Amino acid sequence: MILSNCFKTDAIMNIEDIKKRLISQSKKDDQWIKDAEYRQANKAWLDLSASIAIHILSTLRRKGMTQKELAIALELSPQYVNKIVQGKENLTLETITKIEKVLNISLVEVPSFTVSQDYGVNAWLSDTPSYKKLQSLKSEMNLSQKADCIYDYNVLKIA
Repeated sequence: MILSNCFKTDAIMNIEDIKKRLISQSKKDDQWIKDAEYRQANKAWLDLSASIAIHILSTLRRKGMTQKELAIALELSPQYVNKIVQGKENLTLETITKIEKVLNISLVEVPSFTVSQDYGVNAWLSDTPSYKKLQSLKSEMNLSQKADCIYDYNVLKIA
């Protein structure tokens, strides 16, 4: 009876030793925390990238084009195009422009603005003679002339 108690104690100690050893040697799985922090820190561009990816995929489907064909047309690797269509790539303006040109779509649109409205340039510019002349010419223009200027600007911008 005494002998069997000794074996039980040795067995229990071995299990405890094994548990301690496993705990000390095991790696904590904290990658999901790092991934969540990354997604939270980069939420804005990741959301935009996902929207762009969806637009590209729907365009490819509509045109009957494969990702490989897009990669060839863009002169990019198929792996890179796959990252793009998964929404996992922080695209450069150059890449966005290439995609827009190849697929004949618009992915990103920059709203038009005037410097004086967005940056308050009037405060320091309003005293210059050229600014005053520009303001007087602008006030003398009728609605039709202003529309022609806008049309000319848009034609030049597209060309």
